[in-house]
Amino acid sequence: MVVLAAGAGLRLGGVPKCLITIGNETLLERLLRAIEPLRPRCLVLVLGHHAEAVERALERSPGRRPRCIRNLSPGSEPSDSVRLGLNALEAGAPGVMLLLADLPLLDTQDLQTAWDAFHRRPAGTQVLVPQVGDVPGHPVVLTPGLARTLAEDSAPSLKEWRKAHPQGTYHWHTSNRHHVTDLDTPEDLQCLQDHTGLPCRLPGLTETTQSPSAA
Repeated sequence: MVVLAAGAGLRLGGVPKCLITIGNETLLERLLRAIEPLRPRCLVLVLGHHAEAVERALERSPGRRPRCIRNLSPGSEPSDSVRLGLNALEAGAPGVMLLLADLPLLDTQDLQTAWDAFHRRPAGTQVLVPQVGDVPGHPVVLTPGLARTLAEDSAPSLKEWRKAHPQGTYHWHTSNRHHVTDLDTPEDLQCLQDHTGLPCRLPGLTETTQSPSAA
């Protein structure tokens, strides 16, 4: 399993989004707690921007620690981070789940349901992508063969591979918006607080509705 947390969080003022707090937990703590019952063979966390802050936070967090890999040149596209994460995995898993660290509502049941759907995928497909209406979501689940292909230095990105092999993608249609709810803007934070009833805070901020520019 690979969790991507290398982004800069620019639209939220340049903060590590995985350290946004919901109630008493960071997004990363919530996600790791959701992952734990699945008992993945190997759990890799790919860091980039804000790597030091995330690693410090992990030292204070309970539960299993993922293997941290740093993307030293994180860009706007996640393809390099995906490649690094795939190369850090141990061989032998029946599939590889890719997750973003800023999906606040995903829980264990959501992840298990996606995993089960992957194992029921149509013959010939190599990647499962949750689809809520017209919006693709996460987690994405890869066959071991596709994971090996995408891990190669000269490999296309997953987006490019899917475009070149449309018949290889299983668009798993679901009405569960947990798969597409992410956090990119202050408005997203406010919507999340309204939905959960829990205070949502950017790293270093004490007031939920305080804007990044005011920090």
